Amino acid sequence: SLPTFVIWEGVSMYLTLPVIQSTLKLVADRGGKTLDSGDANYCSHSPSANWYIAFDYLNPTWALSQLWKLAMRRAREPLQSAFTSTEAEDLVNSAGMMVL
Repeated sequence: SLPTFVIWEGVSMYLTLPVIQSTLKLVADRGGKTLDSGDANYCSHSPSANWYIAFDYLNPTWALSQLWKLAMRRAREPLQSAFTSTEAEDLVNSAGMMVL
């Protein structure tokens, strides 16, 4: 199969947890089995299937603050999720992938 790179940026914060989980599971099932992590971005690679995914997410320390919530309401940005790096790693692992 051809190498595939999925760029999933600026999306996860607008999705509910079940939708994020099902999307990561879909990528895992299509071939992605390992993930490399950065501060708030992930990049996945499966040597056998040549599948990659990169995604970002919001950190709850600031994303769930009252000031940020007010700004997002005024901007009509319906944010649905935010994760710590540990929570993001748990999401990746629950999809059947590994964070390196």
